[in-house]
Amino acid sequence: MRKISWPNGLTVEREVIEVTSSCEPDFTWAHTDEHGHEHRWAGTWDKATTPTLRFIVDFEGDEEMPDTGHYECVACGDRVPAPRTTPSPYKRYMAGVLHCTLNGEPISEQEARAMVGELP
Repeated sequence: MRKISWPNGLTVEREVIEVTSSCEPDFTWAHTDEHGHEHRWAGTWDKATTPTLRFIVDFEGDEEMPDTGHYECVACGDRVPAPRTTPSPYKRYMAGVLHCTLNGEPISEQEARAMVGELP
């Protein structure tokens, strides 16, 4: 919880939620298929894709088990090992619920913004 107070009696508390991933793209991974096509992760840790690959579903999953399958090159259809992932090397956070009070009484986020402008 992050708390900021102003002299006018306004207090804002923002919950901070850890969203560190245990499985994100390993950008060092690369694979060249038998036809010479190179495959690697593209994008950023939170919006990564493998644009040269497609996932082929071999067995459909259900609510308890995910689909299982394999990856193929979009250009030639060669089977490619699954793109490697790794635990995040960094802790990551996102903003959670915002609680605003004026002299101890709850007020809306809009009322708090009207008093101080940008909120944390």
